[in-house]
Amino acid sequence: MCGIAGVIYKDKKTHPVGEALTSMLESLQHRGPDSAGYAIYGSLDFPENYYQLNIEVKRKRGALDNLKSLLNQISPIFEEQLIESVGDSDVYKCKIALDEFSLLKPCINEIDDLENVRVINGSHSFEMIKDTGKVKDIAKRFDVPSRMGTHGIGHTRFATESGVDRYHAHPYQSYIIPDITVVHNGQITNYWKIRDPLERKGHTFESFNDTECIVH
Repeated sequence: MCGIAGVIYKDKKTHPVGEALTSMLESLQHRGPDSAGYAIYGSLDFPENYYQLNIEVKRKRGALDNLKSLLNQISPIFEEQLIESVGDSDVYKCKIALDEFSLLKPCINEIDDLENVRVINGSHSFEMIKDTGKVKDIAKRFDVPSRMGTHGIGHTRFATESGVDRYHAHPYQSYIIPDITVVHNGQITNYWKIRDPLERKGHTFESFNDTECIVH
């Protein structure tokens, strides 16, 4: 019973995608009260091989410093922002450079090995925003209505099969094919039959949400 929204502008110019998606998702809030998320394309004007990382950082002593220390070993940090979030963590946004897209997932895995931090996503041509709570609160927290773009998708989630946190919120993205994001309404009944052989092949799953198997 989730809600799905999408918008695309035919002229390929930037438009207030964040505002449009927020309006649609607020109308669909009754279909998904647990969490909400966006993938807004064309909002990041990055040179080739630059990526934005969104990282959950627990409010623990040294957590953010340890994260920045590791990031600086991987790449200089070109831009950064710390956004206050709900619960016991905040969201740290930063811009880094990698030689190629195939290095993005290994970079994320290395960051995830640190204590008290976990990567929400990493992207080049789209910005992903997702969190628990109501659409209006998430939109305000991350200033979504100000986001310009060419197209985007959004989702409100009603959890039925897995937990409620920002990692089980939609959209999900592919780290195999660049710039692919997915939102889904329904249940994939053979989820485990799909996931098990993928994991044996080395695929890493970030949640127990059945939608995630689609991006693998």
